[in-house]
Parts: sequence; C-alpha cells; structure tokens
Amino acid sequence: MNFEMIVFWVALVAIALIVWSKRVELRTGKASFLSKYGTKTNDTLRYWYRGTRNFFSAKTWALITAWCRTHLARTVSKTEKTIAGSYSAIKKHPRVAKILRGHTEVKSGEGEASPFLKNISEDDSVK
Repeated sequence: MNFEMIVFWVALVAIALIVWSKRVELRTGKASFLSKYGTKTNDTLRYWYRGTRNFFSAKTWALITAWCRTHLARTVSKTEKTIAGSYSAIKKHPRVAKILRGHTEVKSGEGEASPFLKNISEDDSVK
C-alpha cells in the first residue's frame, strides 16, 4: 500500500472512533477523554492568546505564521530531496535497476508470482 492509502485509512478509523466516542458520551451523559482534553486545551490556548494579544499586533502574528510556514515548507522540501536522492542511489544498484526496468524473468516454478505476471512472461508478443 502506498502512503496516501495508509493515511486515508488511519484518518477514516480515527473519525469513526471519534464519532463512536461522541455517541457513547451522549448516551451515558459522561464526558469522554477527548471532550475533557479538548476543553482543557481550549482553555489553555484562550489564556495564552489573551496574555499575548496585547504584546503582539495582528501584523506581527501574520509575520510569525508566515515565518513558520516558510520553515515548514523548507523542511518538507529538504526531506523530499533526501528521499529522492536515496532513491536515485538505490536505482543505480545493478540488480535493483534490472528489476525496475523489468528485465528480470518470472519463471513458472520459482517463487511467488501472480498468474498475470506468469502469463506476461510467457507471452512473447508483449515487449
């Protein structure tokens, strides 16, 4: 599975758990862990914002958020370049390059291969 599919399924399960948790909370009348944590977090953020509201202007907040976005984008870009560079280095390995180009043969008796791949390897018309 690729990364996007994994993130999708994890998010879907998380949403289902939150909905289930809220349903149980409404049925029992007791606040769940998420509700208690959310309330405490909101109160903490509200207190922090009120304390800094007079210190920073709206323009300063805009500059701080722009600075954070810029540094986050740089970090993501560096990580992406590192991953792409390591992929390029792996591709240069002779055996890996051969597999990526599709020059390895799928033999019917060896290893695990799908019937589709076996049919393609036996069919000489597909090149």
